[in-house]
Amino acid sequence: MTIDFYGKLFEEYEREHYRPFVGYFSPKGKLVDYNTELGGKHRTIGNIVSWTFLMWIKSSDTFKDLGLMDVEMKASFDKETGIIKNANIPLVEDIDVNLLKLQKDLIELLKVMERDPLLQAKISERIDMALIPESVKKHGLISEDDGKMFEIERVFGFANTTNLLTLLKDILVEYLGYDSIEKIRPNGEYLEYPLNISKEDYSFADRPRTIDTSNKEIHVRFFNYLLMDWKVAQMPGYIYNSQKGTFEELPMGMYAIQSGRDLEYQSEIETIRRLVPRKDRIQFFR
Repeated sequence: MTIDFYGKLFEEYEREHYRPFVGYFSPKGKLVDYNTELGGKHRTIGNIVSWTFLMWIKSSDTFKDLGLMDVEMKASFDKETGIIKNANIPLVEDIDVNLLKLQKDLIELLKVMERDPLLQAKISERIDMALIPESVKKHGLISEDDGKMFEIERVFGFANTTNLLTLLKDILVEYLGYDSIEKIRPNGEYLEYPLNISKEDYSFADRPRTIDTSNKEIHVRFFNYLLMDWKVAQMPGYIYNSQKGTFEELPMGMYAIQSGRDLEYQSEIETIRRLVPRKDRIQFFR
């Protein structure tokens, strides 16, 4: 299956919000809008999937004292449903249905993890590695910045949250088969924020980015994006073994063996990119 090129949708979002579109492609190729946030107009704290993961971590005995969320937030979390209860901010009403499906898939993965000590140990180890060591902390306050003093616990809470959400992205790609639309150019540069956009010269098609995936047939799945000079980075993949009730890592050797169809698509991409300017390649989309 080849994923549609959502360039027009991405461009409309970025023109309106002056920031890069953040999202995923589902295993079935549906676009997941990850920009939907919880909270009010002036205070946003991430979306429902991020919340589910962070609150699940906070609910565990091992990681409950990390201070991950804003100290003003008071909420309880239902592991079975992923529902956040007693939060002192409203949930947004208009949540992308594909984002809700992503949350559901994450909850199912966390349930499997609860039943599988080996998987839980593996993810817990990765959580540990994502966290800033306690030994790095200073006394009470850190140095002054722009005339303001920041509480060390709050600073570390923010840093740990950022690191854990990066880990969440990797988990969604590796274990659930989602593809992450990164805010990174093929040359490794991060997109600026806010975006420097003018109605006269801005074109999403001229701003190729990177996709992280665990999919094996990258030239088939991302034909339209590779045609537009995007970069696709492959990550390790895991599949669920229903008989054993756990996830098993795919052998890396499988990624080195391309199918005949993937080789065909790769050859077509390379030929078009060599002979046709980027602005004219849309006519060759699949």
